[in-house]
Amino acid sequence: MSSDEPQRGPLGGLRAALPEEPAQRDPLGSVLPRTGGPVAVPDPGAGVTARASCPLGVCDGSGWLIDADEMARPCECRQRRIERARASGLRGSLPKRYRGVSFDRPPVSDMARQPGLSATVGAVRRYCETIGEQLDAGHGLWLMGGPGTGKTTLAMLASKAAIDAGRTVAIYSTPALLARIRQTFDADSGEESYLAFFDRLVSVDLLHLDDLGAEKQHRLGARTALRDRRSPLQRRALDRLHDQSRGAGADRAGRSADRFPPRRDLRREPAAPVRAGPPGRVGARCGPTATFIIALEMAGLVIVGAQWGDEGKGKITDLLAKHASAIVRFQGGNNAGHTIVHDGEEYKFHLIPSGILHEDKYCVIGNGVVVDPRVLLEEIDGLHRAGVSASNLRVSSNAHLIMPYHVLVDAAEELKLGKLSIGTTKRGIGPAYADKAARLGIRVQDLLDEKILRKKIMAAMEPKRQLLRPHAKDPELDLHSMTEEYITYGHRLEHYIADTARLCWEQLDAGRTVLFEGAQGALLDLDHGTYPFVTSSNPTAGAACVGAGVGPTDIDDVWGIAKAYTTRVGAGPFPSELEDPIGERLRENGGEFGTTTGRPRRCGWLDLVALRYAARLNGMTGLVITKLDVLTGIGPLQVAVRYRHPEGATFDEFPYHQSVLHRATAEYEELPGWDEDISGARSLDELPRAARDYLDYVAGFIGVPVVIVGVGPGRDQVIWAGDPQEAAPEAARATTGER
Repeated sequence: MSSDEPQRGPLGGLRAALPEEPAQRDPLGSVLPRTGGPVAVPDPGAGVTARASCPLGVCDGSGWLIDADEMARPCECRQRRIERARASGLRGSLPKRYRGVSFDRPPVSDMARQPGLSATVGAVRRYCETIGEQLDAGHGLWLMGGPGTGKTTLAMLASKAAIDAGRTVAIYSTPALLARIRQTFDADSGEESYLAFFDRLVSVDLLHLDDLGAEKQHRLGARTALRDRRSPLQRRALDRLHDQSRGAGADRAGRSADRFPPRRDLRREPAAPVRAGPPGRVGARCGPTATFIIALEMAGLVIVGAQWGDEGKGKITDLLAKHASAIVRFQGGNNAGHTIVHDGEEYKFHLIPSGILHEDKYCVIGNGVVVDPRVLLEEIDGLHRAGVSASNLRVSSNAHLIMPYHVLVDAAEELKLGKLSIGTTKRGIGPAYADKAARLGIRVQDLLDEKILRKKIMAAMEPKRQLLRPHAKDPELDLHSMTEEYITYGHRLEHYIADTARLCWEQLDAGRTVLFEGAQGALLDLDHGTYPFVTSSNPTAGAACVGAGVGPTDIDDVWGIAKAYTTRVGAGPFPSELEDPIGERLRENGGEFGTTTGRPRRCGWLDLVALRYAARLNGMTGLVITKLDVLTGIGPLQVAVRYRHPEGATFDEFPYHQSVLHRATAEYEELPGWDEDISGARSLDELPRAARDYLDYVAGFIGVPVVIVGVGPGRDQVIWAGDPQEAAPEAARATTGER
């Protein structure tokens, strides 16, 4: 045999002499194949230590296969070995205490028998049984719960299944991962860099992040340790230039010296709605490179209106209430309302938060709300008549009261303004907030002390005597009668009055979820809305802290609610308003008549300029689009993308000057419509292509992912923007009308 011919070893490997030039080696240290000629592979029979067998049973353990033309090609096991080598140095083994976990032994077997946990355990078991397919598809788990609920144990089962399947895994508690990242920033020359560490981190098949030990290793506790970096790991990138979408805190870390985030404009092309599921669900899709398991605590979620109110916040809050331990109303008064139909019974609420029908949840009226005790007691009595307990209701002792003179002053001031009237509900909301700012307000706790109550009423009425002169003989304004009436209200409300700020702290510190529910909408904000055609409080996310008594770091997510079109009630600028048959069709199809006043709402195309302004104003992390079904059969569709002033100037951003906004008209982009009935859709894939494109365009324009889509008034007529099998809410007996 010629020396130029390759010689075969005992196992069919090639034993040709290597070329004279230096051999190239891969991360495993093996010789890389060279195209166009024979390949040298070490012969296991030539005194070389026996290599491990192929885990797939395909090659001889070398990682190479020889084809019919005597050319070497890599075996699939080789790529896995390379990935395993790249992952060396990462924490890839189970902690000792979890190495014996099994679905067939306690505590998991006990969890499987608990009604509230059996479905979750079953979902994790199915995930583990198909671990290879799940990892190849990029599917992960997102497990949430309070301390001691078993979320870490379940997550470890998935990691164990991946390890048993020969996959690479990295397991980190949040404090440990943060410490490791910090080391890369402080690394000296020659040590592992930040980029190199993350290159190895995302090369693993499964990345397991857990809050285990966070409360012990981080001086500010578990929730603080994970919050700033939690959001980016839950959502797909909004822009192809970013590996991960930024949460509010993570964005700060990405700012350069000039304090502007790099390439932050997300409007260059529409982003796909992010497939994020409902709180607490299993099977969230994460990425984009590695599969993630995230076991963490939920905390504060703020629900705000992103338009001029009436967006459907009540329905969404009621939908999310089952995942929370407390639902907190943080501003407004009985000038807002929503209707809930439960088991064929209709409930109309103006003050009581949307979660009242969940008897195991705290329903809180926070200190930022102004309370008309007469209206509140009427709602409580209505619940009792329907056989619904209100024992879970709590009213802040610091909330201010609406008094009879507030209602009279409100009506008198509107009448006085004439054609310049703002269009208030005349419920006394504004005057009550005015007294609060003037330190003449009467608080809920004052109902428990007759002496203090009487003195405060006298002090509050004195500056209003001139305005109230036409009502001087009104029995409602008699000091003695008013005091007696409100003391009676106090006796009935006494067992609901509480320190609600402390209640919120306790729930948050225990790792439970608290929903903060706003009234009205961001464009009616007293400071940032279309002043003076605004409400008397701040229906924006920042007000949740003041109106509920919690700190800014207690807020983890802000979801804005917006209709697929735009409406507003009362006077004020409305650049995309439609005063034509299409506007009338939107009003009729959407049932656009106020719950509180019955007034017909003004309707128009979706205003993306205003919506993007509201998103930035609230720091929104998720967008809920309601009433998408109302647009069915209306096409082509229009969306407002800029404003034009009569003098020719155009505005891509929401104008700050009222004179500009009042005279501005919208300029539109045209999008295709659809005629299919979408009321039965329960996943994004079931929507017509035009409807999906509409959602994509909205998300891309404002730079916020769509998390829920409403396709009808029913409580179950929603689409979670995620895996339909995992994300679809369980069938509900209740249907909820929109605000």
